[in-house]
Amino acid sequence: PPKPIVVLTGQVAASIEPKAPEPAAVRPASSVRPEAKLSRKPAPTPVSRPKIMLRATGLTWVRIQDPSGKVVLSRVLRRGTRLEVPSQAGLTLHVGRANRLEVMVGETVVPAMHAESLPLYNVSLNPETLLKRQ
Repeated sequence: PPKPIVVLTGQVAASIEPKAPEPAAVRPASSVRPEAKLSRKPAPTPVSRPKIMLRATGLTWVRIQDPSGKVVLSRVLRRGTRLEVPSQAGLTLHVGRANRLEVMVGETVVPAMHAESLPLYNVSLNPETLLKRQ
């Protein structure tokens, strides 16, 4: 226990017991704003998707669009150029010369999309769909 404090005031000594700290004011749970309550749910675990890589085997162009049709990426690829596809669900690929583009899902090379130098449109960039092409 804390020791008492002795204070001398003239001829009389007075003993003062130290006071215990007062507890902090606690509001009842019903008065806490809903937005101030903490969520006890664990954060959702991000879904791990295999990485999709594009590699040009010759000069070609590619365009990647999101489900709303917004262009995420559009560029001309020269032979040997590698490009990582954003890990966003619902993307589609448009390619100018399909026979000049190699697609890899993780470490797996997906078979050529087309044997001829033709454009292809709306190719799903869903890893599972691409792997079914084998």
